[in-house]
Amino acid sequence: MDGIEIRASQDPQPMCDFARQAGWNQTIDECRLLVEAPGAITLYAMKDAEIVGSAAAQLYGGNRMGFVNMVFVLPEMRGHGIATALLKAVMGARPDVATWRLYATEAGSKVYEKLGYRQAFAMAKYFAAPELVRSWPREGAEVMTAADIPAAVACDTAAFGFNRPWVIDFLYRAQPSLAFKRSHAGRLTGFSLGRVGANARHVAINAASLADACALLRRSAAEEQAGRPVQVMAYEIQKDFTAFLLDNGFKATVPMYVMDFGAECPQPAVNYYGTLGGEFA
Repeated sequence: MDGIEIRASQDPQPMCDFARQAGWNQTIDECRLLVEAPGAITLYAMKDAEIVGSAAAQLYGGNRMGFVNMVFVLPEMRGHGIATALLKAVMGARPDVATWRLYATEAGSKVYEKLGYRQAFAMAKYFAAPELVRSWPREGAEVMTAADIPAAVACDTAAFGFNRPWVIDFLYRAQPSLAFKRSHAGRLTGFSLGRVGANARHVAINAASLADACALLRRSAAEEQAGRPVQVMAYEIQKDFTAFLLDNGFKATVPMYVMDFGAECPQPAVNYYGTLGGEFA
């Protein structure tokens, strides 16, 4: 860590540049949202005038949960404790936060465990080629409109555990043509939001039943978007849904773990089929 200085910033561009190097899915607009969100923490590790690492966090429920993301160090600078220092600095910026949460690969989880994090639950990213889903039936889900945003926020709050209206509003307005809903008796009971990221089209799904979740996924996945693969991030506990994904040609990639530090935190509700995590991975 000799010669490394950690500085706070609200500049999203270095974060987005690191996302490209890491092969992550964030866009510059999403990085901008992350650094400008209420209570957001964004830190960069500096060596002289060069930015060599980053870490960020979004706060939910005031001080109830901090969602850590965008932890990255340039390959040539790894092995010097920079990532650990960045993570500790993020957590130290808000010592009043009850629970810190992050996503980790299996290898990364071993590092975080040494810092006191524990595995809360498992998940995986699932991908399908665009030509596989292009012909999927499009009936069964309606187009979501801006008037549905308050109801979608309420559904998201119940599933995610915390209120984050700015996230739902941003993602709807970024890609309204990829937003769909399910309704019963005139009431919104589920929705899906699509993100056209740098590498894939990420579909997040909140639904009252497995049938609704599958209908929302079919409708959203069938929309063509620049030939990008379709990505769904699903929790291991959603066994019927992950079986549907695999039966319909999705492939699971590297398993990931949701890890917590501190107090027990809300687990995802059963209607949270395709996650939209705090870092929009």
